Amino acid sequence: MFLRSLILLVLVSCLGACSAKLHPIPYQPAADVQHRTEFQPGMRDKMPLFGQYWLPKDGQPRALLLLVHGTAEHSGLFAPFAEALTRQGYGVYGLDMQGWGQSPGIKKRKGSVRSHDDYVRDVAATLTTLRREFPGLPIYGVGESLGATVLMRGQLTGLLKFNGIIMSGPGYKPNPSLAGIRGPAFAMRLALWGAGIFGDYMPGWPTVPSDLGIKAAICSGSVKSRMLRDPYVSHQWLPAAYLKGLADSQSLIDQKLEELTVPMLIIHGEKDNLIPLASSQEIMRRARTSDKKLVVVTEGCHANLVETASWPQAAKDITAWLEPRLPSRTFNRE
Repeated sequence: MFLRSLILLVLVSCLGACSAKLHPIPYQPAADVQHRTEFQPGMRDKMPLFGQYWLPKDGQPRALLLLVHGTAEHSGLFAPFAEALTRQGYGVYGLDMQGWGQSPGIKKRKGSVRSHDDYVRDVAATLTTLRREFPGLPIYGVGESLGATVLMRGQLTGLLKFNGIIMSGPGYKPNPSLAGIRGPAFAMRLALWGAGIFGDYMPGWPTVPSDLGIKAAICSGSVKSRMLRDPYVSHQWLPAAYLKGLADSQSLIDQKLEELTVPMLIIHGEKDNLIPLASSQEIMRRARTSDKKLVVVTEGCHANLVETASWPQAAKDITAWLEPRLPSRTFNRE
């Protein structure tokens, strides 16, 4: 019965993807926000990375937030959330990691990556650019789902050094639910391990349809519809290389989680269909940092920085967490 239901969901997802008309979503920044886009060289083969700034109107942010998207997403989906933060005096830089959004990758298939360390290096290259442009300004990493996995991996390997990290539905120990029922956690770990081995030999083999994940993860009908029509969102089947990278990061984080000592805020939806709340609770329990907080979003889903019902409160929770951690002086860019 479970297998029949899964097959039906996959078929519905494919039909939805085939019938959707893909076109760029027009974006007009608010009048009180500075916004600009750019391509910058990444650290892997100098592959260009797409990014965009949201800054307060006076161009003088109190701190910078480097935003790293989740699977199938891109930085533009977070525009309302980013604009809300700029009105509180923060600057936001949204990055499209290689192979996602408007950033090219090593293969035409979305999600193809040699290792999650390549994603980490994307973030590190952007972090270097931001520190050069805004010297001395505190910079916090903000990651949703896969993006949070990348931030944790970067901190644990020493390739990233943020003033703190903020994670929404961090992609640690995923265990998707079907009709509200999750399988045994050990079975999911075993499946991911097996997929990781498969990815070594056939990295391009299609495994999971992106649109199925969107339909499972997003609760808002309007957000779901917009994402399914957005050409910068992935609508392909994720390759085995994607699962291999995910399996590798799960193993590394599980082994080193006690070494996570950076200040940390986690936001997790109570009804997250992809990542159980217990996963974030484990991060809270094992991470050695004394500066950590978990915010559980009542009735919240997986993508709390994108969902219209949850991102306004998430922005408030983040600014409230940041406020006491910022230096009293203001930044003035020459």
